[in-house]
Amino acid sequence: MDSAASIDYEAVKRQTFGLSFTDQASDPRVATSILAGQLELKPHPAWTLPSELSWYEDPFDKSNWRAQLQTLRWLDPVRRVAATGDGAALDFWVRTARSWHDSNPANVSTSNYAWAPMVTGVRTLALTFASPIVPKSEVEWLTESIWEHGEWLADLRHIGYANLALSQHQALYIVGSAFHHTEWTDLARERLTSLFEASYDEQGVNVDGALGNHATNYLSWQSAFQRLRAEGANLPPSASRLELAVTELAHASRPDGTIERIGDTSNVSLHRIDSPEMTYLRSRGAAGDIPEELSKVYPAGFAFGRSGWGAYERDFDKETYYAISFGRGDRIHGHQDGGSITLHSNRHPWIVDAGKYTHAADPMTDYCRSRLGHNVIHVEGRTYNKHGIVELVNHRLADDLDDFAFLDLGYEGVELRRRIIYCRGGDFILVIDDVRSSEEVKVTQRWHLDANTTPNPIRNGFQLDRDGATATILWSGTPSELSVVAGETEPLDGWIATDRMEKIPASVLKASKSAAQLQFITLVGVPQSGSFTVDEVAFQDGTMHVAVTSGRGEFHLRITDESSFVSLGRQRPELQFLSREERLKMAMASVARLKMDSIQCPCVEPTFTPSHWAELRKWVWESEDVRQARLAALEQTLHMLKAAEDTSPDRGLRAAILDLAGVDIGPDLGVDAALLGINREPMISWPSARPVTSATSKLPTGTIRGVEELRIPEAGKAVFTAMVGGVLLPFLVGRGEGDVLSVRFHGAINRNKTTLPVFQGSGVDARGGGNFMIFQDPTLDLDKDMILSWYLGEGNTNLYEVMADYIRSVQSQVGATTVMLMGASGGGFAALQVASYLPESVALVFAPQTDIHAYLPQSRNEALQAAFGSNEIPNPNVLNRTSVVERYSNLAQPPRILYVQNVQDLHHVENHQRPFAAMLADSHPRHEDRVRFVEVQWGPGHVALTLERFDEHHATAMKMLNA
Repeated sequence: MDSAASIDYEAVKRQTFGLSFTDQASDPRVATSILAGQLELKPHPAWTLPSELSWYEDPFDKSNWRAQLQTLRWLDPVRRVAATGDGAALDFWVRTARSWHDSNPANVSTSNYAWAPMVTGVRTLALTFASPIVPKSEVEWLTESIWEHGEWLADLRHIGYANLALSQHQALYIVGSAFHHTEWTDLARERLTSLFEASYDEQGVNVDGALGNHATNYLSWQSAFQRLRAEGANLPPSASRLELAVTELAHASRPDGTIERIGDTSNVSLHRIDSPEMTYLRSRGAAGDIPEELSKVYPAGFAFGRSGWGAYERDFDKETYYAISFGRGDRIHGHQDGGSITLHSNRHPWIVDAGKYTHAADPMTDYCRSRLGHNVIHVEGRTYNKHGIVELVNHRLADDLDDFAFLDLGYEGVELRRRIIYCRGGDFILVIDDVRSSEEVKVTQRWHLDANTTPNPIRNGFQLDRDGATATILWSGTPSELSVVAGETEPLDGWIATDRMEKIPASVLKASKSAAQLQFITLVGVPQSGSFTVDEVAFQDGTMHVAVTSGRGEFHLRITDESSFVSLGRQRPELQFLSREERLKMAMASVARLKMDSIQCPCVEPTFTPSHWAELRKWVWESEDVRQARLAALEQTLHMLKAAEDTSPDRGLRAAILDLAGVDIGPDLGVDAALLGINREPMISWPSARPVTSATSKLPTGTIRGVEELRIPEAGKAVFTAMVGGVLLPFLVGRGEGDVLSVRFHGAINRNKTTLPVFQGSGVDARGGGNFMIFQDPTLDLDKDMILSWYLGEGNTNLYEVMADYIRSVQSQVGATTVMLMGASGGGFAALQVASYLPESVALVFAPQTDIHAYLPQSRNEALQAAFGSNEIPNPNVLNRTSVVERYSNLAQPPRILYVQNVQDLHHVENHQRPFAAMLADSHPRHEDRVRFVEVQWGPGHVALTLERFDEHHATAMKMLNA
């Protein structure tokens, strides 16, 4: 030791932090127990300390316990209590630490783990952090011990690997800082930089094969960089990768807020990681920033996807979520799980991983890490290459489908190809396993279920029952031998690890076949409601067609080796195997064959816009030969579609083509929603053509060009579409009894499972027998992928004012004296906007947005781009349409409003309710008799509105109407 060396206690104090070295509420209790002779090193039981430790103790024959003992980290609660002035605690710490020092000289001690790499790094922190509080009589030996640890850590021969080395390098930096020994601090910084760049790729993904360690390693590296900053040192440029790690952790988290159990991962939460995305996850969408993407692929070997982030009419923890592992099979803390998928939905884990049992040698450890512990193909009688690589050959992420193709050569002489397709709208996964071998092999496809899930045999598969919820797994193609195993011991099969050294029986579904070449076609359905069935699986010229019914939707998948796409609704059998490119070419040829050359569109534009559509539509409607005019317009718009890239927004091009084709000539031309890639029906009933009848409402559609043409039937319901500028406004009207007209507006729409037009709440309104009106947002036509657009309309057309005119007309025709406008979330925004043009109405709104600019950036920008062609507001006059706050600040008097807000939806409270209330207080100080706020507790986040909650507050709103 350098004779001049002394410890800078201020530097030590700057460095005294870290996961196990900060004050805890439990410190007094833990320290009291240790001083009383009871030591508990979790997850092991408590153990009675001897009067003098020999440092060879091993009461449970566990390496983990021996390592923890040697770290001295368990002494830190005693150190923290001693720092408050507790003399007994200080005496115990000094006596115990001195005992370790005297018994374990470096390079001489034979105590197991005494000088193991990670153990030494942690113990260095424990000794150093106590140096400011020890009595002067103890300074010499402690200083020598800390210096000795620094020398050992600096020695290249002692460096561990991965996170073991991270502990060492941090400790070396701390000791170097404490002694102002720049040789050590420079060496530590150099080693930290090299290790970090080897540990994190440019996407911010840690090299560890266990997702749980991605969370702990993130915190460790955060601490490491904080230590550099504490001493004024610059971080390496590559340190920015750590910021990306938070995004990966967000995608790796399940809807219940825990990390998915891939690799050696136990039950790991993210409560200690602080970022806007983590705040969003922990609050279930109530606060923080929503991650930008629904799906994410990391070349390091992970893919994640989900139905949503709980922002749009589906509770956060009810969203569907999947995780896939691929890549190297020999990653540190990794498993032989290449190509394995897990699946969660509707608050239930349906397909799971066997998990982490222990690092120690054990048959259950072998089971969890082997192919048998995962949802993969197992070739019986063959050994899997643990160093093999499962290659992600191709993938495509889209709003409707996520599609992955994997190649696995881990079994000698056998080629495994796995295709995984997640259909977001249908909430199901399709797994296609192709096996090719030079000789006959017996192959088993395995699916691990949660221990609380019961599989019940049904035709071609199983219904999975869990806590009153169900999922379905079905096989198609050549029959498989289906079986279930749970809790078997010889050999070990049908288990999952629940915690360290704890396991419970759980069902494994097995589908087995024997051949040299074979295929499994497996579908797992987890719809929010309703059943899941496979209606057809067919093949033609290398193309697979799969038809399923999931919930209330019928989904058709067309799959080739290179591509896949999905459409909603019934398909014409002769078209289901054709690509969209082939179908578009056929449709254009059919139009050219039927159209008269003498009919040409007078409206010629290089690109399609809503204003162009308004002009074109008017020309068609007023033409002498409407059918030929439609064909001419179709010729033009189909060429526009062919020339355009398949991107959103298309400003309404696809919807226009579908409306031009209609229900009379569209089927003959092959022009339908499947060709156009939209979930929508034709909505214009053209003059002299067969009227459109909505398949969803079962009602004919009357198309009108203005409010003066609106004539509602004397009884029952009717569907109308009104031409408003460059959009088409659909609405449903019901004539009933009473003097109230109820008007509804919807919020976000799941475009992957919903066919437009949609009239949400029609069943609720019809049950009372009253008068009602339901609007569908026509702005959705401007972007086939947009789910929320606040009824913005397009251009300079104020759709809120137009809808108010239609409401007045219906009110007059049904003889209603009052109007109630209703909506939740984005529908609440529309209700408030329309109410500003109907001053005698009452608006019943639930957690509405009040300023589009304060909402989620992705949704806001999509809607503005679709409506106005730009993310920016084109002129100040439009600001009133995008902000209820701005609109109401200019009113002479607000309408009557019942504003229901879930107080645990922090985003809407802080960004929408409070600014609206502040505006009322400023612009309308006497608003209390017209605007009433009702605060409720419905749970964290933007939770969905249930019928029971609606009914409760609807009654209150009715009283406001009658007041």
